[in-house]
Amino acid sequence: MIKYNYEMLRIHNESGKIIRLIPNLYSKELNNIIYLEGPNSSGKSTLLNLIALCCHGLSNDNIGRSLKVQMNDLMNIKIQKMSFNMEISNRDKSIILRASKKKDDIEITIEESINGEEPEYISNDRFNRKYNLIYDIPINQRDRMYDLLTGLNNEQINFALKVKLFWEYLRSISKDIKDARDPERIEELSSLNKKFQKENGILGEIIPTKQKVINELYRYYYMRMYCKYINNYDHITSEINEYESQKIQLFTSHTKISKSYTTLKNKINNKIYELQEIKDRTGNLLINILFKNKEQANQWNEISLWDTSKYKLDNRLKTLCTKYIDECDSFMLKIEQQPNFDSALKFIEIIHQLEGYSNVDINISNLNMNMKQLISILISESKKYEEFLQRYNNYRIVKENLYEIRKIVDRTDELLKELKSIREEENIISEDINGYKIDIKDINILKEEQKSYERELDYYKLKCIDCNVDITRTIPEIMASFNNIPSLVPYYSLDDNQIKNEIEELKNEVDKDKETIKINEVLIQNNTNDLKKLNGMKPHEYENYKELINELIKKLPKLQDTISNDYRKLLDQLINNKEHPINIEKSKQNEIEYYEKVAKYLAQLVGKFYYLDGLCEPTKIDLINSIIYTKEGIIVPLNLQGTGHGQATYLMGLLNTQDKRIIIALFDEIGSIDLKTLENTVFKKIKELYIENKLLIGCLVHKRDIKEPNIINLESY
Repeated sequence: MIKYNYEMLRIHNESGKIIRLIPNLYSKELNNIIYLEGPNSSGKSTLLNLIALCCHGLSNDNIGRSLKVQMNDLMNIKIQKMSFNMEISNRDKSIILRASKKKDDIEITIEESINGEEPEYISNDRFNRKYNLIYDIPINQRDRMYDLLTGLNNEQINFALKVKLFWEYLRSISKDIKDARDPERIEELSSLNKKFQKENGILGEIIPTKQKVINELYRYYYMRMYCKYINNYDHITSEINEYESQKIQLFTSHTKISKSYTTLKNKINNKIYELQEIKDRTGNLLINILFKNKEQANQWNEISLWDTSKYKLDNRLKTLCTKYIDECDSFMLKIEQQPNFDSALKFIEIIHQLEGYSNVDINISNLNMNMKQLISILISESKKYEEFLQRYNNYRIVKENLYEIRKIVDRTDELLKELKSIREEENIISEDINGYKIDIKDINILKEEQKSYERELDYYKLKCIDCNVDITRTIPEIMASFNNIPSLVPYYSLDDNQIKNEIEELKNEVDKDKETIKINEVLIQNNTNDLKKLNGMKPHEYENYKELINELIKKLPKLQDTISNDYRKLLDQLINNKEHPINIEKSKQNEIEYYEKVAKYLAQLVGKFYYLDGLCEPTKIDLINSIIYTKEGIIVPLNLQGTGHGQATYLMGLLNTQDKRIIIALFDEIGSIDLKTLENTVFKKIKELYIENKLLIGCLVHKRDIKEPNIINLESY
């Protein structure tokens, strides 16, 4: 039963007159399957549009654009304000659909009640999974015969999905067979336990070694940070003392430092801080790899960066940089000329590439070892190159640092030159004061920095004491005590943040190794339990079919690919045959066989149809040659079939779907089909589907110039 009521308030003319439209020509309670005749503007199409709207018609991709335009116009509040209620139920009221809309709303509320339960909102996706809404106008039916292939496409997709699901089912059966008393599985679990035990043994030896390196790195890092903050603290304390001594002069001075001067001076200080840090770090490396005596180290260390009274840094620094760059080039060239240099680089490169696969369980059968074992052997072998490659790398890093020092010196000299110009032009600083002046606020900032350095210094002092670093010695003595420690050699060239990151990475590696041991222990225990279980189990009921199942598991993906790809492409070619005709003579045998099957599929889909006043049963509908072959031996040219008979054939194709969802069929403008044809085809099929509970609504509309609309109940027709 279809129960409905609606009201439309529509703007009638430019003056804004509103007219009220209500259903007054048709009963507000209709049977589920009906044939509706009536004149234009009697509400036939409005009824179909309302039913479609109540079935999420606007979101249905299979409904044509022209019908969606009609539905959108009904919902357009700029044209009219519409309110309606509709209830659709099947014969025993086990299914009830309700929909409603208020005149000022733009949304439709759609609910479903099953077997008398409380109605619940039904979304578009849920509706489409259960109901198959077919809303069509059978115009241009000859060309639209191709649209029937959409159903075949959906069937192919569904069948490919079933093949995949069957494949997954067989895989689960295969797994169950392995989980039963399977000798191969027993051997596999035993081998895995041996592998995990061996891996745990290796990790048990590696972890203490890594932990030792971490401890040494912590000592080295804390020492460097302690020395760094001592230098920072001493420097800023010296600067504050200098500022304090200048207070009287600062307060009596009638000139103030310009903002540009202060900014530039701070920028220079930052550059000098940066230069001091890289100079100290480079000096440590030079002591280890280049300096031959203490005089060279003293010559490097005695160069002061903080005397800027002459507005130029000590030129000796650039001279020494140039000298040591040449020496580094000379040593690097000697290393490069060694016979094993290129081989060493390639050897290290191979190790780096293989390390990305270290956690992959790969066995190298020719070498009788796994990937981790191979990498371990390669690393051990590479140690003979380690010494001269490390030296080469240190020379390269020193060379890069020396270039960077020269670059920073040049930039700092440019800034000092600019600072001198500002001083001379603006007369900011008195002739009797070397350096620069700052106000009380700047001194307070420096004091805050001093406190910050002091806190950091105290922190790293305690850390050094905890790590047994002797901080009673001078800074050069402390730093020298960490020279030439084998485990620290690869880290001398790194800055503070890089060392900290290396420590974290090593800690993460140790944690990961420990976690791997725990996981392996759990896996060993689980495998041991499984072995006990397997040894006490009976073989699986499908054990004798294991080979057949495995063979199917290999073949089914190929079948799925054929259906999903090969058949889909052939179906697309057939759908596009009208624009791009298929040359059947050049087609392959498997393609011809597929087209033949499709032709028979369409014949089954359409069923019996009228041709020249006779009922025909098709055996094939050949879309390539536009011919229908019949059981009666009659050949029907598809393009010469009458309009009414063609429309009926198309509608039968829509109704004879293999889709298992409940059909809601709405057909408008079927006036070209005579009543006799309808009775023996479409009416009969709709009634059959309705009796079998495969169809909820079947509504056919025909424009006819009669005074009173006519409604035929197809259930009793």
